[in-house]
Amino acid sequence: MIKEEKMSNGTILVVDDHEEVRELLQHVLISKGYKVLSASNGEEAIEKVRANGIDLALLDMKMPGMNGIEVLRTIKNEINSSLPVIIMTAYGSPETAVRAMRLGASDYLCKPFDTTEQVATAVKECLDSHRRISKEMEDPLTTDPSHFLPLSD
Repeated sequence: MIKEEKMSNGTILVVDDHEEVRELLQHVLISKGYKVLSASNGEEAIEKVRANGIDLALLDMKMPGMNGIEVLRTIKNEINSSLPVIIMTAYGSPETAVRAMRLGASDYLCKPFDTTEQVATAVKECLDSHRRISKEMEDPLTTDPSHFLPLSD
């Protein structure tokens, strides 16, 4: 009998210095069909982004060593500027949310989460948006507005 392998919805990197948070998010995301890698600090996260085909990173803001903003900046400037990144923090403020978004974060979630479904929904929406934009960039019919404008006489 041939074993049918379940198709992955993508590879998510969960970065948090609290093991219980990593395990909870890993469990929820695996149940939604994602492959999940985890890292307990920023340096480990950078290594995993460089070495693996990551589709999205969930980064805790406050960690020992490199914080989430430093990891975000390194990923965007040195590794993959288009990688979707969601920042998670228990120390949220409008200023840090704006700073993260200006540096390229795709979303910003405050801990504690209302439900773990909130995280799963944010991951799905972020990946869907990223994939839609990537597809549009590859298809000249959707990115070249001259295809939709009438030709002048």
